[in-house]
Amino acid sequence: MNPPTITANAGIFLLLWPEDHISIHLDRIRQDKVHTTAEITVKSTLPGVPSHLHQARLNLTSTIARRDLVRVLTERAGMIDWYAAIEQTCKLVLERLRTGEPVIDMSSYSPPERLPYRVAPLIVERGTNLYFGLGGTGKTWLAQFFACLISYPMDHAGFRPEPGKVLYLDYEDSPEIFEGRLQMIGNGLDMPKPDIFYRYCSSPLIHDVEEIQRIIIEHHLNMVVIDSVGLACGGEPEKAEPVLAYYQALRSLRITSLSLDHMTKGGNQKQAYGNQYKMSQSRNAWEVVRGEASDDATLEMGLFHRKANHGMLHRPLGLTWTFIPDEMVTVHTQNPSNIVNVEDKMPLRLRISNVLSHGAMSIEAIAEELQGTAPQVVRNTLNHHPTLFIKTPTGQWGLLSHPSS
Repeated sequence: MNPPTITANAGIFLLLWPEDHISIHLDRIRQDKVHTTAEITVKSTLPGVPSHLHQARLNLTSTIARRDLVRVLTERAGMIDWYAAIEQTCKLVLERLRTGEPVIDMSSYSPPERLPYRVAPLIVERGTNLYFGLGGTGKTWLAQFFACLISYPMDHAGFRPEPGKVLYLDYEDSPEIFEGRLQMIGNGLDMPKPDIFYRYCSSPLIHDVEEIQRIIIEHHLNMVVIDSVGLACGGEPEKAEPVLAYYQALRSLRITSLSLDHMTKGGNQKQAYGNQYKMSQSRNAWEVVRGEASDDATLEMGLFHRKANHGMLHRPLGLTWTFIPDEMVTVHTQNPSNIVNVEDKMPLRLRISNVLSHGAMSIEAIAEELQGTAPQVVRNTLNHHPTLFIKTPTGQWGLLSHPSS
């Protein structure tokens, strides 16, 4: 029997013997100091032989376990050299597990082309993305909106997504609520319901990750949304252990992830609730702030870039959502400076820029527009940004350029 072709991804192994018309699939691998076990599924495409031959948990390091499996398979399809197939399977999988990830000689490494963003600048491709905010800010609507744009794919509201397949892991609602929201978003975009994969979840991600890995590989998925981190962590969010376990599970998926999380009301308004590892392990983090004028028919939100591991922080963004209940929702961009409860959270240089967009003004007049900001603070900000502001011959201040971040 010739050696098989072997593919491995995220702890799942597939071995194929095309000439012998058999395949062996291994997952749910467990290792301790002595034994390595895996759930093994053996299939065949031989004429006159059942397609499914056997499924069991196999101790890969046990001669007795291998011999028993060979006996069972020989009873079902005796024309195959099962001793060779099982021996090759155990040997190759154990070698891969013990070797781990390959060492890369960076002097000769040429990285494959990859997308910088799945949705620029809000979702970094192949990164751990985090949206956090108080309850009721619209984080779930935002995540489902981007999932729709990616799945169609289509440009909208200034966002140009890269096409892909999305898996939505829902720890908070039900398929019925999720479907209703997709229907409303689709109606607002004048598109049918998108082809998004949905899974109702209750177990912590670290306990369910092998099944999630299988789903991702089976359906060739590009991105996963986790709604939300608190329940997906499965432990106290103030402690490091459950948070680190959650991000370890995310990393093992090897695809783009978007996690939704809460924050403490009245607490630190620039990071997610709980342990600091939530922010440190995220490659790209945005705070979602609800506008004061939001009501049942309209939702205004500001998006603040709080962390960027690759590149500079992006300037704040604003969105307006208009709802026709149980029918549709439309999404449009909005200047965050015009959203009450969002404008006062923006960096002072951007608030000053917004004031000066109507023309040059004195420092005192700028401070008056920015209620609660002292003239000296305004003066310091103007002087610290010479590429943004300029002092006119009359002593007033004006805009030299528009800020990019």
